[in-house]
Amino acid sequence: MSKEFVDSLTSEDIFPLFESLRKSLSFYFATHSIKYPDIRSEKLSKSCGVFITFRDQKGNVRGSMGLLDTDRPLLFSAVDACIAAAVDDPRYERIIIDDVTALSFEMTLISNVEEIKNLNSARKGFIPGVHGFYVEGGVNAGVLLPRDIMDSHLSFDGALRKVCTKAGLSVDTPGIKYHMFKARTFLQAGLGAQVVELTPNKEIPTQKPSSKSKGLLGFLTGAREDTSTQKPSSKSKGFLGFLRGGRNENS
Repeated sequence: MSKEFVDSLTSEDIFPLFESLRKSLSFYFATHSIKYPDIRSEKLSKSCGVFITFRDQKGNVRGSMGLLDTDRPLLFSAVDACIAAAVDDPRYERIIIDDVTALSFEMTLISNVEEIKNLNSARKGFIPGVHGFYVEGGVNAGVLLPRDIMDSHLSFDGALRKVCTKAGLSVDTPGIKYHMFKARTFLQAGLGAQVVELTPNKEIPTQKPSSKSKGLLGFLTGAREDTSTQKPSSKSKGFLGFLRGGRNENS
């Protein structure tokens, strides 16, 4: 799988999607229904794997869910992952509507996933903060996102051990399959805050939302209606089909 368009995305391209994610999540809490953003963007209308991770002001994960691949446009799959991370990740306290403006939203975009055929070759090409891992063995599977690897200062082998632990597997499990994927991670520290890309050796922003940003009420009832009531494709996975990101080992 290769999603070359992911490499062309900029923080400016992603900013309206982050704002729409907060709006869609607030709308979901208020109505228990999903509205998708009506953003006119050729790039955001393409498909790729996406994980949404929530963090509090101390950097603690509050939810993390996503898919390594999907045929749905990023505009829709990001909303699906956002809601799944908020209400369907049993490892963390459930998000509530009052959290939406203050939480840090993190979006990990997956550009390609490849099975590791040669560990030595993959080890040489591994870049912390850029690559993540997916492992599967029997009915068990687990994913380790690039930021989790970077935050934990893991080596290639350390990351493989970590993702195996998350999946309830060991590195010598018979028939185990390792996959390495390349990803880009964008972060918005709060409602209205600048969107930045997280890269190796770059300080993670902790700025608070701009005082000029809309409050939650304005966020729900803005003057311009820019959401769509289009329903998810019947081919898409339900929330239970999402993989869990984050560093919690009880996954």
